Amino acid sequence: MAEKDHPQINISSIKVAGVGGLGMVAIMAIMAYVLPEVRGFAVIACTGGIITGAAFIAYRRWIRPEDPHGPILMVEPTPQTREANESAAADPKIKLTAAVT
Repeated sequence: MAEKDHPQINISSIKVAGVGGLGMVAIMAIMAYVLPEVRGFAVIACTGGIITGAAFIAYRRWIRPEDPHGPILMVEPTPQTREANESAAADPKIKLTAAVT
């Protein structure tokens, strides 16, 4: 038989996040239940994934923490920002816009 007779789906390119990830876990659990030869591999893979995930989280949180990137909300305004806000409140013709630096 030729390759065309057996269509294949490459699931490594499918993005899994949120509830979709639960579906993948459910499929794996059903396969592990139905196929006894897969159970050992599934248990080892899940255990290894949990340990590796915990190690990555620990590394990023405690060993090499990074400064937050992106917009930071609810910060103390600088004196320049405070002055600009006060002058804008005094003069209704002035519109404040976000400055990108």
